[in-house]
Amino acid sequence: MPRVRDLTGKKFGRLTYLCESTKRYRGQIVAKFRCDCGNMVFLGKYAVTSGHTISCGCWRKEVLKKGQRGFKDISGKRFGRVLVLYRVDDGKQGQAIWLCLCDCGTIVEIPGVKLIGKRKSSCGCLQKDSIMKFHESKREMKIGRKVGRLKAVECTENKVKGEFVFKYSCDCGGYVLKRPSKVGIGKTMSCGCLAKENIKVNAQKKEKERQGENTED
Repeated sequence: MPRVRDLTGKKFGRLTYLCESTKRYRGQIVAKFRCDCGNMVFLGKYAVTSGHTISCGCWRKEVLKKGQRGFKDISGKRFGRVLVLYRVDDGKQGQAIWLCLCDCGTIVEIPGVKLIGKRKSSCGCLQKDSIMKFHESKREMKIGRKVGRLKAVECTENKVKGEFVFKYSCDCGGYVLKRPSKVGIGKTMSCGCLAKENIKVNAQKKEKERQGENTED
């Protein structure tokens, strides 16, 4: 069995190794360190010994304060609908977070990588508007569509079970309010006039049959 190297008191950047803990993070051993600034922190042992992490976070803050980190200042720049106001903080993964003003008036915090990478160009209203336009286009496509005696002439703002209610004009001159899913073969085909006519035709047919039976007698 290989001998475990004792790192107690050994320094890595600003961090001094104190002891190993029983904690694990993503399979990595977690150890206790003392930073030169005085903070006691628990960090991944390999992340520190490999040189990936060199402080409790104080070094990064100092560098950012001096403006020496490779963050590009995008204050005042526009990305789609958002105007970048100023940098507010660092995210969990060290990403610069920027306070932005959207054209809709919403103030939102957005990671710089999403702005520069064009993965974020609004507070979220752009996606909502796109969805709304998509539904509006679908609504407009149904205007003028005719099924049976009914022709869609207007989409109302009313909804039933999440579906917009349309106003249909009937060949007889009447109107009816229906959801598109309720209009069609085997469903509604008129404002009600078709059913009335069928009732009238059936009644006349029965009357003729009855008169015919009386004549034979």
